Amino acid sequence: LGSFFRFMGSSLFCVLIDQAAAFILREWLLPGWGIPTGSLWNVNISGWGARLISSVVNYKLNKNLVFRQKGSGRNTALKYALVCVAVICISNLGVWLLGKIGVAGWLAKLVMDTALYFLSYRLQQAWVFREAA
Repeated sequence: LGSFFRFMGSSLFCVLIDQAAAFILREWLLPGWGIPTGSLWNVNISGWGARLISSVVNYKLNKNLVFRQKGSGRNTALKYALVCVAVICISNLGVWLLGKIGVAGWLAKLVMDTALYFLSYRLQQAWVFREAA
């Protein structure tokens, strides 16, 4: 259970980074560049951009503090990136679909990312940062 609680702390910190970056991109920067709030392009660019920022921080925290993995981490970085891409795609699609039924962007993102949280932990524990036997 120790790794789960460390994962929770790492995740909460990175959620704040992710939510702030997504909000800034979605509500301020992208509309200023002509990409309207609520559009599929806006949701995807803000989702990918925010996740890229928070994922770099999250990978380092999970590798070094949560799962206490030693070494260079080339395989873990690739596996982590694959998990991130899958989670981002599912999250962005869900945010867009929830937006289509009237859910606010920040709430849709929070709902989707919370739902994907447990899947991400399990994949990281069992596959990404699994100790070599």
